[in-house]
Amino acid sequence: MSSTVRRCCRYRMSSYEYAEWKRCRVNLDYHVEIAKHYYSVPHGLVRQEVEARITARTVEIFLRGKRVASHLRSTMPHRSDHGRRAHAELASALPATGRMSAFAVTPPRSAPMPIP
Repeated sequence: MSSTVRRCCRYRMSSYEYAEWKRCRVNLDYHVEIAKHYYSVPHGLVRQEVEARITARTVEIFLRGKRVASHLRSTMPHRSDHGRRAHAELASALPATGRMSAFAVTPPRSAPMPIP
C-alpha cells in the first residue's frame, strides 16, 4: 500500500465522531432542551419539531435535513447558550433605534399630516 493511501485511510478513520440524534420541539422562547441545557434556534421555528445532532463538542439543530443552528456543547445544566441580559438590552434598544431610523427617513412633524 502506498503512503498516500495509508494517509487517506488514516484520516478517514480519525475523522469519525460519535453522534446521537434527538427529536425535540422548539419552545416559545425559541430554545430546545438537550441534556438539561437550552440551545437557541431562529425564532421562526417556535413550536416546530426539529432534530438535534449531539456530539461530545457540538449540538447542531436541523429542520427537515437543513442545519438551522450550531452551538458548542455546554456542560453546565439548565443554562442557555447566551445570557438573557443580552436579549433584554437588545429589546430595550430596538424601539429607540427604530425611532431614530424612522426620523432619518422622515423628520418628525408637530401636527398630523392632512388627509387628501
